[in-house]
Parts: sequence; structure tokens; C-alpha cells
Amino acid sequence: MELWSDAFSPDASMPKRYTIEGGNWSPPLRWAALPVLTRELCLVLEDSSEGRDQPFVHWVVYGIPPDLGGLPENLALHLASELPGVRHGVNSLGNTGYDGPAPMTPGRHHYHFRLFALDRPVAAEGPLDTVELLRAIAGHVVDEADLHAIYER
Repeated sequence: MELWSDAFSPDASMPKRYTIEGGNWSPPLRWAALPVLTRELCLVLEDSSEGRDQPFVHWVVYGIPPDLGGLPENLALHLASELPGVRHGVNSLGNTGYDGPAPMTPGRHHYHFRLFALDRPVAAEGPLDTVELLRAIAGHVVDEADLHAIYER
């Protein structure tokens, strides 16, 4: 399974427009080579550099149809009319939707876009946080892809 963005290269700096300091737009993402058993996708964006026990979560998205092929830039503008069924979850700031990088600690931060291929749709009511999403998909992940980016304030 492959995951990439046309906005930045793997292991490279995330452009400022995708950070809270910039436009706070979610970046465009694309995927390919999904497993045959894939019935739904979900995505989590985490900062593993904040020095916490758990990564800081910037974005949770689920209900993604596998045949979609990707997510557009600034997903919040596209959800209701163009991407029915795709849902935002709750991030570590307590917000539903995308909140881009805004490191509280100095230095280089590592961001992981984790795409999960699932063998069944996520069965859940209301917006899920990462813990709830990972619990809901346990035992149903058929593959996972990781796109790594960095950002330094």
C-alpha cells in the first residue's frame, strides 16, 4: 500500500500552508495499491516528537471509500457535498477536523500520516478520537501506510 502527497516529498518539510502558522489547510493525499479486502480507509496524523507518552494527534478521518484515490487539499471544504460518508474525528486539541502542526517545543518535529486499510467499515456514532478509532478498527486492519513529514518552527 502506498501513500503520498503532491504537496511535499516523503521525509521532507511540510509546507507552511498546512500548519497553524500558515493557512491550516489539510494537505492533499493520494494512495494506491490497496489490498483487495479493503472496504474502508481511515487516517490519523500524529506528531511523535512532543515528548508525551502518546503522540499528539492533529487529524482523524474515517469513513473513506477505498476507490476515492485520495483526499483533496483543505478537506473541510469538500466533506458535505463531495465526499459523503467521510467523517472527521476529534484531535488532541479537542477539535473535530484538521489542526496542522504548531509545535509547542522547539526543534524538528516528526509527523506521520498513517493510512489504515480496513476489511469492514468503522461502526461508530459521533466523532471518534484516536483511542476510540483504534479500538474500533482493532482486528480489522489489513494494511497500513505511513507518510512521514517534518516541520520546524
